[in-house]
Amino acid sequence: MDWKETVKNYYRPEQILFDEPMAKHTTFRIGGPAECYVIPDGAEQIRKTVALADEAGVPCHIIGNGSNLLVSDDGVPGIVIRMEENSWEKIGTAEDGRDCFRVSAGSLFSSFAKALCRDGYTGLEFATGIPGSIGGAVVMNAGAYGGEVKDVPMCLQKAGKSLRFRRLNLTCPTGTVTSTTNATPFFRRCSRLKRAKIRRRFRQE
Repeated sequence: MDWKETVKNYYRPEQILFDEPMAKHTTFRIGGPAECYVIPDGAEQIRKTVALADEAGVPCHIIGNGSNLLVSDDGVPGIVIRMEENSWEKIGTAEDGRDCFRVSAGSLFSSFAKALCRDGYTGLEFATGIPGSIGGAVVMNAGAYGGEVKDVPMCLQKAGKSLRFRRLNLTCPTGTVTSTTNATPFFRRCSRLKRAKIRRRFRQE
């Protein structure tokens, strides 16, 4: 069976598109058609898609919000996986007193940072204007206004070619977050943040 017919079985009709113009999914509004464009709603769909691409010898590309992404007018062969899940949750408190949050790779960095700032947390103020996703921010060590991703204590749950999650501790207070492993098709980030003693002011529009 052709890989395109197989991948159809993994997704609902609204989750998969063929010959989808990438210009619709980049902030620069450029890019030719993706041979196959999928929007998974969970880790299982991603695992199956990556495994199929590997077995069929088909290129597999991961994108988030499409911020500052340059795509050729010739298009993208293979499968483009759009990480769109925008979710996070508090999962506990670390020994140092910081609260821990688990964040999906597709979450908008700015939305996550703003939500935590509203709840009185400090450490991600620099990210409130960054337009990309959490996944992209970690990969490129995104930063602004003197703050960078590398400054935030975190760990990653990563799925490599084995498609099994494993924990990566990547707290690097003096250097850029780096990894010697292969490309990361999917991961979740866990961050540790502390509450700030702040006074809130509300303005009525």
